Amino acid sequence: MKLDGVTLQEENTYLEFVRWADSYEEDRLEEFKIKIPEVIRRQITFVKKLARDSGFKFSSLLKFFKEKVIFQFFTKIKFSFVELHKILKKGFKAYQGVLDAVSEFIAQSGIGKFTAEKLKELDKFLLKHPKVRRLAGIGVAALLVYIWFNMTFTGDPQFDFDMSDLLAALAGNFSLANLFSGTQGTKLLLLFATGAIGLTFPWPGPARIQFAIGIIQTLAQKVRVRLQRGKEPIPADI
Repeated sequence: MKLDGVTLQEENTYLEFVRWADSYEEDRLEEFKIKIPEVIRRQITFVKKLARDSGFKFSSLLKFFKEKVIFQFFTKIKFSFVELHKILKKGFKAYQGVLDAVSEFIAQSGIGKFTAEKLKELDKFLLKHPKVRRLAGIGVAALLVYIWFNMTFTGDPQFDFDMSDLLAALAGNFSLANLFSGTQGTKLLLLFATGAIGLTFPWPGPARIQFAIGIIQTLAQKVRVRLQRGKEPIPADI
């Protein structure tokens, strides 16, 4: 899976994390004494806290975070569920703006059925609309992240984004034109136009562990990692 917008420092941090995780997997006994390198101390501390709060095994979460796309996604959100929640709130606001613009297009055009040609017109209309045109950088990223997670939560089989799109957006390498272009963009436009996307903002606040568990479980399904629950020794901060 191509990861756009990953810096050399982020890549090296990931490799260091994998090396440490591999060492732990080889000897996950309670007396595990391999020192945590400073470069990944924050990430390991995050995983340890998540294990304590969620009930998922620490070793299981390590395997999950060894997935490169997962590690890089959390790198982009600063290994913070609070930061992710802020992004989702921005995405929800952006989503409402797009819906307003789509409703305006429908009212002005009096359209009854969406054809490929009408979707092209809608695409052009949205890119010029003031509520949508001003979306840039983190705004586009937030909208993409919001749609991706919400569609994943609802289990909608009609539409899905590759996680590399999310990483590219969070790195600033994804524009509004990207969002509405190509086959995926056409599907997105149709979902917006027909109201089939049906997104809400149902998640609890960032301090709620249910939010973190929901995010982790959704991502685990995407990368096909089975998270295990149960008590397990967690290495000390050495």
